Amino acid sequence: MSNYKDITYEVGAKAVGISDYQLQYYPAYHAIIDCVVGGWNLPLTQAATARWTSSSS
Repeated sequence: MSNYKDITYEVGAKAVGISDYQLQYYPAYHAIIDCVVGGWNLPLTQAATARWTSSSS
């Protein structure tokens, strides 16, 4: 069974048209989703200057 983080990636990827294949073989998609989700609730100026590290590496 998938863990919560995998489900988040799958839902986020499907919402913007990223295929399962792309999500599996192109790790940049995980980093991009981490950045978007991580900054979602921050004020724009704080989100734009935040430094994120991918947890998928």
